[in-house]
Amino acid sequence: MNMFELVAAFMTAAATTITAVLTALRYRHERALERRAFVRATIIEVTQSENGQSRNSYRLKLHNAGKARATNLRLLLDGQEARPYEAVGAMAIMSRIPHHLEPGGEALLRFTLFLGGDIPTKLTVLWDDLAGSSHCSSLDLSV
Repeated sequence: MNMFELVAAFMTAAATTITAVLTALRYRHERALERRAFVRATIIEVTQSENGQSRNSYRLKLHNAGKARATNLRLLLDGQEARPYEAVGAMAIMSRIPHHLEPGGEALLRFTLFLGGDIPTKLTVLWDDLAGSSHCSSLDLSV
């Protein structure tokens, strides 16, 4: 076997090994994504009609874009836990916070702003899933 054949055999073996490793990593990554939930919060405008008049109000929309169920949902306003009907600064969540969200699931939460207090600037959503606990995403509330 000459030097050229030896180098070619080595390069072929290295390429095969690298391909196998990359395939295994891709598979592992895809399996991990199947175990993750991705909960995001957005503020949406809702138009309501009452007595022939329409009025606009806002809702906090939670959406699970992941492939796994999100459980143990918690909301933090500027780092303080938000509980239903309890004010944090000048804001209060006026709906029950769901305990879980299925993949593709959504929840609309009513909230109220009060005069005279500090309006929270950051909303953090915490959740657990099959991949672990206390995953989070944040929404900037500053205007």
